[in-house]
Amino acid sequence: MKKTLLSIALVSASLPSFGGEYHGSLSGMSGAAYATGNYSEGVLLNPSLGASYDPEKDDFALLIGAGALVSDKDDLIDQADDLVDLFDEIENSQVLTNAQATELKKRLQDIDGDSARVAVGANVAVSIPNQLVSMAFIASGRGYISLSPDIAQDDLDLIDRYLEQNLNPSDLNAELESTIEGYGAIVTDIGVAFSKAFTLDNGNHLLVGFKPKKVEVESIIYTSNVADFDEDDFDADDYTRKEDSMNYDLGLTYIAGNLRYGLVANNLQNKDYKTIDPEEVISIERQFVGAVGYVKGNLKAEVALDLNAVPAIGLPGETQMLRAGVEYSVWNLLRLRAGIEQEQKDALDDTYSFGVGLGAFNLAYITGSDKTEGFALSGGIRF
Repeated sequence: MKKTLLSIALVSASLPSFGGEYHGSLSGMSGAAYATGNYSEGVLLNPSLGASYDPEKDDFALLIGAGALVSDKDDLIDQADDLVDLFDEIENSQVLTNAQATELKKRLQDIDGDSARVAVGANVAVSIPNQLVSMAFIASGRGYISLSPDIAQDDLDLIDRYLEQNLNPSDLNAELESTIEGYGAIVTDIGVAFSKAFTLDNGNHLLVGFKPKKVEVESIIYTSNVADFDEDDFDADDYTRKEDSMNYDLGLTYIAGNLRYGLVANNLQNKDYKTIDPEEVISIERQFVGAVGYVKGNLKAEVALDLNAVPAIGLPGETQMLRAGVEYSVWNLLRLRAGIEQEQKDALDDTYSFGVGLGAFNLAYITGSDKTEGFALSGGIRF
């Protein structure tokens, strides 16, 4: 049943915002920078923000960000690694002891029904603002995987039989039917964002952005015997398949005094990507995000909402995120941030973020229920 639910989610997955863009300043506000971000990092979320710059001082920026988020309330990954160590110990034994058999059955039963999710990301943005057309070269990668064990009751009986009949424990691993399954994808976007600012008759400003990009999807369908689980194998050729295509993002930002309004359309073309299973595909579909922000002096605040729900990777149901974040600058050098990312469809846990920036360096800490923890950082140069 677990595998069926995971497969259904993978078939229609459109890569939700679990993980999103990992960047020290963006993640510090829980990703709420679709309208208030600037030309150097905001362009990662909204291509029109490449035109949001100060012509008096902004000429070039190179920023690099990275981070990770783990939701493992059951400590499944650590338990699975400990289980593999126990299997290795048993395999090298001359005989299966009662203590080993009892411990092995307990560990298998402990992980039955557990689950874990891991998200990682990295990005690079080279921004060149210009009054004619601003440009930003962007490379962004995001990886998502969900893990779930499938423990066979027959394996518990098999362990008892090995113990009762004094069978060679080195043969035990090969007869086990229990598995650990992982489903997910690594998605890489490489593109150029073009943006321009227009001054309207009422004195307000409209920023327009367009981003053609190459999208590569490396799908992951990982199935391993519990005795052979190794998270380093997730990207092995036996479990992955790569496909790529062209796609496009659009962005608009309307600036009226201290208020800002953003609208982003990601992945204008719906695309299907094959996996190692001929019956399963990953579908990346259009997603719209709307945002309202406020910028005045040292204060920046924003609320951003996914306007349409999308299926969640490795989980049944859909996900639709609401993000809210705030940033306050002290002495134009130290920046303090906080934010919340709230799931509207109950497929994912809500998370909270806290961030600090000093100069070009930014660090964010992310936390949530069910032992959800992560971080993001970024650094670079501007001149």
